[in-house]
Amino acid sequence: MITDFDRAFTFGASDTHYFFMNRKTKTFKEWWDVKMGFSESNVIENKYIIAGTMLEEPVVACINFNLNLGIITPPTYIWSENPKLKVNLDGLYLGINHEVKTVGFDKWLLAKPDIKHWQQVQVQMLVSKTTRTSLDYYGVMDYEYEISYLVDPDIDFARIRMDEIEYDEEWIEIKYLSELEYLTFCMDTGNFPENGGIVWKET
Repeated sequence: MITDFDRAFTFGASDTHYFFMNRKTKTFKEWWDVKMGFSESNVIENKYIIAGTMLEEPVVACINFNLNLGIITPPTYIWSENPKLKVNLDGLYLGINHEVKTVGFDKWLLAKPDIKHWQQVQVQMLVSKTTRTSLDYYGVMDYEYEISYLVDPDIDFARIRMDEIEYDEEWIEIKYLSELEYLTFCMDTGNFPENGGIVWKET
C-alpha cells in the first residue's frame, strides 16, 4: 500500500495492473495523469477501501500474537535499478512478505488471489528481494466496516486465511520489467504511453 510517498513520478506495487491495461481507456489516462502530477488520485475512498487500510496493522498484530512471530513493518523500499519504483510491505518476517487484504466474510472462504493481488506481491518481492509472500485474507463482517469498529478493532484470528505466493522470476523478467522501463521512459520524456510501447527503443 502506498502511504508515505507521493504517487506522482513514482510507481508502486499496487500500480502494476495498470502496466498491462489498454492505454486508450479512460481509466489508464486518469491513472497516468496522477503519475505525471497533472491531477490528484481519483480513487474514491469508500468504506471498503477505508477498512482495508485501517485493518492492515491490526491483522498483522493478530498474526504476530497468535503465531508468536516477529513480523515487522519495514520502511519503504526503493529499487536500486530504478528509483521510481517504490514499494511498501504490510509486514516482513524471515524473508517472507506479508500482504493483508480484506474481503466480505460471505466471500472470505472462497476468495482466491486475483491477478491484481498476484501482480502486486510479485513486484513487492522483486524490490524487497524476497521469494515468498503470505497473502493474508481477513473476512470482515458487515458491521465491522463502521468507523466505530475500525478505530479499535477486535481481530478474530480464525478469520485470517494465509495463502502462500511464490516469486515468479520469469514473469518479472519477461512481462514486467520491459513495461516498467517503457513507462519510466515515458514519464521522463513526457510522452503518453502507447499500446505495444515495449518496442520504443532505438536500434
